[in-house]
Amino acid sequence: MYQKQLKFANFYELPGEGVVAEFSNGTETFLFDIQGLQYRIIHLKQENRDASEEEKVLARLNSLNNTSVQHTAKQG
Repeated sequence: MYQKQLKFANFYELPGEGVVAEFSNGTETFLFDIQGLQYRIIHLKQENRDASEEEKVLARLNSLNNTSVQHTAKQG
């Protein structure tokens, strides 16, 4: 599953999951939560592959999820 190069496509907010990141390899689409994206980054680095795009998306995903949690807390 992780062998092909993936390109970031979009963010989605899923009920109960928070914000997830969508990646695509041109034929398949994958959704990653924070933990899944962290696992992918570690896996890529263990194979000495470039994980810079995933790292940028992870930083943004962390930021979006923190904003979402704070917004929900203020509403409650």
